[in-house]
Amino acid sequence: MKKEKFLFKILFLLFLFNFSLLNASVENKIIANVGDKIISSYELKTKIKLLLFLSNQELNQDNINTTKAIAINSLINYKLKKKELERVNFPIENSKELSDHLSQVSNNYNSNINGLKEIFNNHDLDFEFYMEEMKIQFAWQNFIFKRFNDKINVDENEIKVELNNFIKTQSNIEIYKLAEIEILLTNETENEEKIKEIQNQIKLEGFENTAIKFSDSPSSLKGGDIGWVNSKSLSKNILSLIKSMKPGEITRPISQPNSIVMFKLIDKKTEKLSEENLEKIKAQIMNKKANELINLFSNNYLSKLKNSSYIVIK
Repeated sequence: MKKEKFLFKILFLLFLFNFSLLNASVENKIIANVGDKIISSYELKTKIKLLLFLSNQELNQDNINTTKAIAINSLINYKLKKKELERVNFPIENSKELSDHLSQVSNNYNSNINGLKEIFNNHDLDFEFYMEEMKIQFAWQNFIFKRFNDKINVDENEIKVELNNFIKTQSNIEIYKLAEIEILLTNETENEEKIKEIQNQIKLEGFENTAIKFSDSPSSLKGGDIGWVNSKSLSKNILSLIKSMKPGEITRPISQPNSIVMFKLIDKKTEKLSEENLEKIKAQIMNKKANELINLFSNNYLSKLKNSSYIVIK
């Protein structure tokens, strides 16, 4: 009798163990292949929850449905970047950029990094998953900079001559605080649909929250915020739109070489030009032009990886 009870307990425990494994396989299945890497349903669920949380959106079925495609595309980019970084043996580690980013996100919630971990835990969010994703993002930015550093040429003398000529005719310069949403070009139909979806999301959720979810620019990590930009840093096309805008207004979609971008004017001011702040303005212009080139190289590199990779969404 004791043997039968013992045997029954063993069989029951084995049944529970197998049932748990079955549930795990059902709950965490492969939803996409990116070369030799996979995207699991757990990763998709986690990414959707993160996007909604960071963009201050409610976790409901409607928001999940509108975020799913964005989350899958983001995970595909993540896997492609990770695979390429591993292929070239580029270090993926904790960096100052990562630490600064976590501090900024923590500040958004009036907390520190330990407090942010607790907030994530209270909202059933995977902090380690988020950390790994950010590690890859910042490692990728550093990789692109080092890979194309010799091609990022900004003529300092040309900018200085241009600014000196500007000073002779102007005594003030306009400064704009901007946020951006940038989306990479795919095909015309998809682009039009995505622009309509983004414009609708801006109306519903605001520009900053939409940037976090949709933007392909590194500034998406900060809600699209690119800080104060002087008028000489902007192209004539963009400046012609922004200079007549009022704070809070948003530009129409603007075509770039391989992307479409929209800007929101947050604030603007006028600064008096002098020899003292000329160097500061020159540095801002050079950084802006260099960052534009880095983003261009990054987008092109990622597009080539996508085109040469076997990607299947199940």
